[in-house]
Amino acid sequence: MRKIILTPSEHNKYDVIKAVVNNRKSIRRASVELGLCERSIRRLRLQYLSQGKLAFQHGNHRLHTQLKFNKDVKNKIVNLYLTKYNGFNIKHFSEFLNNEEQLNISYSSVLKILTARHVVSPKTQRKTKRRIRKELETKQYQRLLSKREEATYQAVQDVEAVKAHPSRPRKKYFGELVQMDASQEIWFGAHKSFLHLAIDDRTGQIIGAYFDEQETLKGYYQVLSQILESYGTPVEILTDRRTIFDYKRKAHPNTTSDTLTNFGYACSTLGTKLSTTSIPQAKGRVERVFETLQSRLINEMFLKNIQNIEDANTFLINNFIPKFNQQFGLPIKSTMDVFSGQMKSKDIEMALITMEERTVDRGHCISFENKTWSLNNQDHQVMLPHKTKVEVVKTFLNNYYVTFDDRILRMMEVLPVEPVSKEIDYQPSKPRIVKQIPKLTHPWRRDNRKRFEHNHQLAFAIMNG
Repeated sequence: MRKIILTPSEHNKYDVIKAVVNNRKSIRRASVELGLCERSIRRLRLQYLSQGKLAFQHGNHRLHTQLKFNKDVKNKIVNLYLTKYNGFNIKHFSEFLNNEEQLNISYSSVLKILTARHVVSPKTQRKTKRRIRKELETKQYQRLLSKREEATYQAVQDVEAVKAHPSRPRKKYFGELVQMDASQEIWFGAHKSFLHLAIDDRTGQIIGAYFDEQETLKGYYQVLSQILESYGTPVEILTDRRTIFDYKRKAHPNTTSDTLTNFGYACSTLGTKLSTTSIPQAKGRVERVFETLQSRLINEMFLKNIQNIEDANTFLINNFIPKFNQQFGLPIKSTMDVFSGQMKSKDIEMALITMEERTVDRGHCISFENKTWSLNNQDHQVMLPHKTKVEVVKTFLNNYYVTFDDRILRMMEVLPVEPVSKEIDYQPSKPRIVKQIPKLTHPWRRDNRKRFEHNHQLAFAIMNG
């Protein structure tokens, strides 16, 4: 005989009706205890007499729902998570199951399947780790752990303490504060690289990003150029206290002239306030985004097999950031935009510059970036005296100039050897460009002529009635 299993509520109803049948309780008393009318109590009593305990079991018991995943689908999900999508958090994994693997499944279902198999996510909370550890300890005592469960048991042994970051309100307007920082990580390939990032404090959207081999001024200039071209000039930029942004001599810490770096000069030119801090929690918005990117961006670039900086920057700008802002960022239209007007590439080139001092040598040239440069005004070289101090200006698009006594001179590289000999090497003559005038029979000229003649005849007919 098949064993009948009841839920606690069904078992309570069975005990009460059984007492009524055995005359240990009245129908009115059973009606009060179960919250049913007396007619329902009499109906249940008749069902008990005809079917016994089976009358109290729900009709859908042991029936399989069509929404339930079969064992093969569950095994496929677990294998995908442990192999192809290893290192993904469960939320990110469920998104790829729906978009890439064409499995229509919710996040809660994926979480339930993986949790039942004791598969933990890199983002698993401490409470969940403790619960899984207790369950696996019981199985370990009974020597029932599989190899995968043994690896999981070792992973949940150490539970990290919670990192406390004090919360603060967001800024009121879009563009009021931009947080900048860089993070070193093995983002792609086998070597570490730096991701330069800019986050708007109000919306949490990524408004600039750039990969580079080192954390340099070039990387931050690339990020700032994206902001200026796409949004405009922000009110304030908050960064960490590096010499790229803030520099003070130890001997003269109060000298204001030492604190204006190239990046600081660019912000001063744009009218943007530059603030620095040595406390990571002060710019917690960008720190938290880096934590999300280390979980998502690394895995997505691994799936795309990205191995170099050029491909990484292309994927970052064209694919990842628009999707990230749509999913995690607050809508820009929900607040006022206080960015100034967007800048053209020519204006950006002249705003994001690098300035360094150089000394003119005996050959009336200067050395810069391991090259020798002559100073030119229009089409002839300017001969400045030996040991003259000049200021080299390198623009964002790698054009070189020199400033001297309110004069701007163009720099031209002096090659160690002439590429072409004017006396010996053959110099091909430049073809003479002859301006071609189309004939009257040319299609577009013929149409214009016919249109003119038609209009002239029409005007003549109107004037002469």
